[in-house]
Amino acid sequence: VCLCDVAIDDVPGEIYVGHEVVLTASTESQGGTYVWSVNKGSGSITGSGASAIFVAAQAGEVEIKVAYTPPDGGEPCKDFYTLQVKDECSVTIAGDPDVAVGSHVKLEATGQPAGGSYEWIYADGLLPIGDEAFFTGNSPGQTAVSVRYTTPVGTVCSGSHTITSFKLESISPKTACFDSGKMLDASDFQLLTAPPGYEDRINFMPTAASTMLQSEEVEVTGSCGEGTADDAVTRVTVVNSDVKTTKAISVNIPDVISDALGLFGLSDKIKFNFVNSYTSFTECCIDGPDVSSAGKTALNVEADFTGATIYGVPIYAPMKEYVTIDLLQLNLSGGGSASINGEYKSCSQEMYWSGQGNFSINFSLSSEARANFKRCLVLKGKVAGKTVLNEKIVVSNNKLMCSGGWDGIKLTGTILVLIGEYDLLSENIEYNIVNSKAIPAFYSELPSMY
Repeated sequence: VCLCDVAIDDVPGEIYVGHEVVLTASTESQGGTYVWSVNKGSGSITGSGASAIFVAAQAGEVEIKVAYTPPDGGEPCKDFYTLQVKDECSVTIAGDPDVAVGSHVKLEATGQPAGGSYEWIYADGLLPIGDEAFFTGNSPGQTAVSVRYTTPVGTVCSGSHTITSFKLESISPKTACFDSGKMLDASDFQLLTAPPGYEDRINFMPTAASTMLQSEEVEVTGSCGEGTADDAVTRVTVVNSDVKTTKAISVNIPDVISDALGLFGLSDKIKFNFVNSYTSFTECCIDGPDVSSAGKTALNVEADFTGATIYGVPIYAPMKEYVTIDLLQLNLSGGGSASINGEYKSCSQEMYWSGQGNFSINFSLSSEARANFKRCLVLKGKVAGKTVLNEKIVVSNNKLMCSGGWDGIKLTGTILVLIGEYDLLSENIEYNIVNSKAIPAFYSELPSMY
């Protein structure tokens, strides 16, 4: 009697087309021969004694036959083993892992082997269309989207894809204000998303802070994209420092040189032409918008005068009986300029003044002696004098430093007259009209630019 038995060792619970399966036969006798074959179904089997390797060609039921012939001959023993072969099956879902609430993503399932059918498992926001589906995020959180795939021969497998729906809960600016032209990004705002971690997905409208005014409140909307339902709104202060308005600031520069001309009524002949050009504008500071100012004072000094004045020059006896000097010819020329610059920076609350200037006026006088009566002939009678009037200004430590002065004006010359036909009379004239003066440096306050 031959006892024959076939057993399968270490075979997976599921057998797939194309996979090798090891079959092992066992019997009580030793030394016989084994013959392996596929009795039903399709596939290949290769026997090697009590073991065989089977590879299925298609899905379905396969019956394996093993025949054992004992060593002493006789009728072979037979046994059969039935295998259920499944087709190879896999399915994957491709698509974005994140979606903003109110928006949707497209999902695409791919099954292997091709040609099967798809069944999407219901989930809130899921719209299936064959091997594709559209998922709309309805509320923040994670959703596992699953699909079942059935191969052409009926094998079923599943795949899943997790999608996180997120939204923007709130938005607020990190700074008190923005400069006009600043491109807005996530680093400019305190953003709260649900779930957290999606701050870099936020878009902003407008994309840049902008205003044509010195300062303006502008509405900024943060969202996760067009069509989403999570828009959050905040208001920001936008500052445009290029928009300026005139500011009434006047810098007065002392006139220290006209006094020398007062004796001759020429004080008003030196023209001091001031142009004050100052503006105010708004700057974006750490604590918010504040008003700064800047500008300059331009001073142009001009002197261009020629004229005469009555001024009696003393002449001593005996010459004063014969001649008189009382008509002075005057000449002024020269000038100069100065530029004073001021700036107030509101963010640092600092005020700066700078600048300098120099003026130089040439002043000359001359006169001709004239005879007091006909018997006197003035042969030589010109007297003259000149000086230079100087003024210097320098801004130091936010104060205006001024200095100047002039040399004395002394009329000098020689008078030679013929009295009658033969008598000559001569006199050297030296007469101080204006004493020299040096004006030491003094300081005057510059105006506030606040």
